[in-house]
Amino acid sequence: MTTVAAVLTLAGTAVACVQSLLFPIVRLLPRSLDAPLTETAWAVTPTLLCASLAITGDGRVR
Repeated sequence: MTTVAAVLTLAGTAVACVQSLLFPIVRLLPRSLDAPLTETAWAVTPTLLCASLAITGDGRVR
C-alpha cells in the first residue's frame, strides 16, 4: 500500500508541475504554432484529463 501511495504522490506532483509550466505559455502558443488561440487552447486538456484520471473518486488512497 505504501508503494501505491508513493506512485500516486509522484504522479500528482508531476501533473502539477506540468500544469504550472503549461498555463503561462497558453497565450504564446498561437504565435509559436501559427494557429488560432481556440485551437491551441486544447493543449491544456490532456494534462487536466490525466490529472482527473489519476485521482480516485473521493481523492483518497485506499
